[in-house]
Amino acid sequence: MDNLEILEQLNRKYDNYNRNTLPLCAAENVMSDFSKLPLSSSIQEKYIMGGTLDLQIEHNFMESSLLFEYYELLSKLGKELYGADYTDGRTLTGMNALTTLLMSAFKAGDKVLISSSDVGGHGSIPIICKRLGLIYEELPYNYDEFDFDYQKINHIIKSEQLAGIIIGLSDIQYPPEIQQLELQDTILIYDATQTLGLIAFNPKQNPLLSMPIENKIILLGATHKTIPGPSCGLIMAKNLSFAHELDKKINPDYIRNIQMHQILSLIYTLIEFQIYGEDYMKQMVKNTALLTSMLEPHFEILKKGNRFSETHQIHFHIESGELDTFYKNATFHSVTLNKRDKKIYRNSGIRIGTQEITRYGYSTAELSQVANVLSLLKVKQNSTTDKDINSILQKLVQNKTVHYCF
Repeated sequence: MDNLEILEQLNRKYDNYNRNTLPLCAAENVMSDFSKLPLSSSIQEKYIMGGTLDLQIEHNFMESSLLFEYYELLSKLGKELYGADYTDGRTLTGMNALTTLLMSAFKAGDKVLISSSDVGGHGSIPIICKRLGLIYEELPYNYDEFDFDYQKINHIIKSEQLAGIIIGLSDIQYPPEIQQLELQDTILIYDATQTLGLIAFNPKQNPLLSMPIENKIILLGATHKTIPGPSCGLIMAKNLSFAHELDKKINPDYIRNIQMHQILSLIYTLIEFQIYGEDYMKQMVKNTALLTSMLEPHFEILKKGNRFSETHQIHFHIESGELDTFYKNATFHSVTLNKRDKKIYRNSGIRIGTQEITRYGYSTAELSQVANVLSLLKVKQNSTTDKDINSILQKLVQNKTVHYCF
């Protein structure tokens, strides 16, 4: 078999998988055809050097003045959606953005506080901090409130020489009330990858709007989760003097060539999101509550008091002895979700998300069937159970028309 035949075989295998999957993974989404238009553009082959705040003509490429106008449009969108005075879409992913920022904002030996894996923090953060020579400790957390212990954190800020606070939550049902932080001169880097779409329409969740403008705050995130766009890292700030210092280091120190077609695709996505995003986010949170209420009779839902999740994510605990079986059954039936062993899941649980099925227009009727599938996955599989699950899935996966888009 030659390479072309192998490629065709792989493509058929993936297309079949994607067509027949029930997408409940909280970390993925689907792009519209409109957002995909720039991905085959010749703009991907062009170069621009320098930062996003000012065009540097000297030693730049001939087309740089044309490309810089796209930077300006992205900055306009960042201002309108997030209140940002600095918007940079040059990094490729959320973690690429975070790594670039840590290298630009801190030096080896600086002390930082980070969100730990047990509370839903991204597992790469301590690894990157260690590699960069940063001294890190975990942020104090209140497990009953599903949020950080701001009183303890503010005490640390006042009593120690703390360079920064890094919050990046992969598992998040309740957006943190970070406006309670009394930062002083401490840098806050808030990786809001999972909730970046929600933050666009909720100023209380946006540290650029809910915290003092003089604070050194970076709001960043990957743009392919609740923002249904390409894989980009979006970096935003309100404090321009702080942003200038970072921008000078990001380029030319850590980024040279960029993926301009990805940035253009992100621009398309954000223009579309400006128009349809608020309705999409409202329906997504509504779907989260609906699906949670349908799952409660069958699962031990993890929540704050009587409050359902306020994001796209639903977390539920499954005993460790049953977890592998549940996950194996989900994999067998192509139901995408995440197995978790973090403390916020009582060390054994499942994370699902409603962002992609909401994009497909799922509402009460479909969600009821999703709940049925998940409850059946708990049952020890036999031919009858498999048949019941497949019957439901065949109907659900036929409904994959993208909504909330041009």
